[in-house]
Amino acid sequence: MEIEQDVSSLTRQYRRAKSLLHELEDALDELESKIQTVRRDQVEQLQRQLRRARAILRDLDGLAADYSDSRPLRDLLDDVDRQLDRCDRLDVCLERLAVTGEPDRRTPVVDNLPPSDLFVGRTEEIARCLEGLSPEERGWGVIIDGQGGQGKTALALAVAEQCRAEGRFGAYLWVSAKTTVLTSQGIHKDTLAPTTLDALLDELGGLLSTEVRRLPSTELKRGQLERALRGTGALLVLDNLETLSAEDRQQVGEFLRRLPPDCKAIVTSRRRSGESAVTVRLDRLPWQTARELFMQLGRREAPVQELVEHLGEARLQKLYKSSGGSPLALRWIIGFMREKGYSFERVLELLDNASRSSDLHDFVFQEALEQLSPEGRQAFSGLALFRTPATLTQLAATSGLTGEVAETAVEQLVLLSLVESDSEHERFHLLPLTHTLARSYVDEECGLRFARTWAEFARIHGGDHPEDFTSYDRLEAEWPNLEGGLAWLYKMSVTSTGHRSALVLPDLVQSLRRFLWFRGYWNELVELGKQCFEVAQTTGNWTGAVWGAQCVAWVYGPYARNLPEAAEHWMKQLVQAAEQCGLKPEADIYVLRWEGIQARVRGEFDHAETCLQVVLKHCRAHSTPRQVATTLNDLGGVASDRQDYDRAAVYYQQARFQARGLREETACATLNLGLTAFYRGEVSLAKQRLEEGLAIAEDIHRRDLIAEGRSRLARVLAHDGQKDEALNLATQALAIFERLQHTSLESTRTLVQKLSN
Repeated sequence: MEIEQDVSSLTRQYRRAKSLLHELEDALDELESKIQTVRRDQVEQLQRQLRRARAILRDLDGLAADYSDSRPLRDLLDDVDRQLDRCDRLDVCLERLAVTGEPDRRTPVVDNLPPSDLFVGRTEEIARCLEGLSPEERGWGVIIDGQGGQGKTALALAVAEQCRAEGRFGAYLWVSAKTTVLTSQGIHKDTLAPTTLDALLDELGGLLSTEVRRLPSTELKRGQLERALRGTGALLVLDNLETLSAEDRQQVGEFLRRLPPDCKAIVTSRRRSGESAVTVRLDRLPWQTARELFMQLGRREAPVQELVEHLGEARLQKLYKSSGGSPLALRWIIGFMREKGYSFERVLELLDNASRSSDLHDFVFQEALEQLSPEGRQAFSGLALFRTPATLTQLAATSGLTGEVAETAVEQLVLLSLVESDSEHERFHLLPLTHTLARSYVDEECGLRFARTWAEFARIHGGDHPEDFTSYDRLEAEWPNLEGGLAWLYKMSVTSTGHRSALVLPDLVQSLRRFLWFRGYWNELVELGKQCFEVAQTTGNWTGAVWGAQCVAWVYGPYARNLPEAAEHWMKQLVQAAEQCGLKPEADIYVLRWEGIQARVRGEFDHAETCLQVVLKHCRAHSTPRQVATTLNDLGGVASDRQDYDRAAVYYQQARFQARGLREETACATLNLGLTAFYRGEVSLAKQRLEEGLAIAEDIHRRDLIAEGRSRLARVLAHDGQKDEALNLATQALAIFERLQHTSLESTRTLVQKLSN
């Protein structure tokens, strides 16, 4: 679902870029017919339009690389290349117009822009900033906001430099309230940075050669500066304004709203605001832009070039992901490796541990953290436990806050750019660097609340046999968070203080074990079963130990993966645990069915049938129709292996009768009837039954049955001469069996090879 949303978003951006180019071509057709009368502002407007379109297309090219397996995106990217070529052609046309209408550029009367530094990418953001600074835009300018380390200052400087190159303004005034600078040597403080409104106004006055420092009030200083700015056509760049107090920031906003009409401003801040200006939100760099940053850093210094080449693209991508695509963090990483000789593994450890990378995290987040309320800190640490975006209700339960308090806390986190929200402001998440920091604030109580929240969620939507299996869709959608809750419970359960966690873990396993089997999370089921058995055995929770051992035995057993030694070991563990908690009679029947299935795999059909008949008799007397149907399916399998297909069909028909209303067992019996019909030469009936059983399996999303149905139907279609359809189904089945490492893997692989030839 997430990939589909991304594809939809990228497609909308592509259509926007294409629309801009259509409009541009129409305008050029009109202007070229009267080229001598083209004004400079007309040309500049068209150039901005072209930059916006080109920026969107280039970012699409980089972002879509993350979804190279998507056929719709591959098609879109082919057309993106054609549209970029179109941009180049239009650029040539605009150059012809620009020569005709080019006026003399203004020489700035004041210009204290800092020296330019390495800057890559952000072409769309630059285009949006330039649009916000255009005379047509009614606001006072542009706010660049976002999490620390995303390159807000660098973007502001790049935009100001482009404005200077195009002669847009008559003065360029740069004032930075940044109090710290991060290098590979640590954090360096700037004690002279203006961190109050008065100090900021004094510095602006000095740049304009107007004496405001001695004026007795802020109001008088603002009035004097407004008069001094008239007629200058100045661009003000106010950097890092989050260091000012809330009252000072408000007054800065009032000052900017009263700028003379020919002046504009760029403000950078980690704090979001609702000012009357164009807001440009900076998120992480796309991978392609980050890669170019690495390359550019290498071109500046030969040792860095050697380091980048030594790391290679795969490891550079890991560094990129761990840093959250932050350009500041990426440069800090290279500095550490270059100047301190840190290894790739050591740097990854630093990025994954806030205490070990305190310079980076303190520089990026300390100011924001100092402004957090206690409730904000609770919500911040609670979000660290989520592996997918959290709803407000989920976060409130984890953080221990009431709904209204949690909502206020999250609003503060979003305002300080510590937390990201979706477009509807319904779900919230952390970026990698903030996630690492927030994780350091998590305590045992918070972790236990998180685990209990998901244990209750699993209890509601899980269980061994829900009435239908649509509730499993909810579990699958939240599986990353459920897995996180399980990991936290296990981590706490093995500590000396983890008794409460040890009590919750088996209950969570009981709710999830069937879902994990059903949806094909077999590796996860094995790991979970082992952890549950270990914790339950240690605490004397023998029922929980039975559940844990059963999870592992299922996967290692003859039907699933057929690993006899491992399966035998866990069956013994199950029996021993069952003896401790009074479940010995139930365990005996379970073991007898197990022995029957194993005997069938070994080809000992008489022994298999003897065991399973005893199980069937017990189930008819003491168990549910589900268990009766399951055992009848087992007996049908034994008869089928003996090639007694008539008898097998009787067992399967009885199983289907018992399973009426039970969709899982009905799917099993129907698929078995289809295979039996095929063996009896009833190809048409076989196809009908297999399609019917596969439809049920797909509807309830049971992975192993889906693969079995597709593999069996492929054999029937191949026999019927429908080779292409058969190969497609067999390939789909093979992909599932490979993930599960199912006992049918090799036979299906052979089928695919045969059909491919």
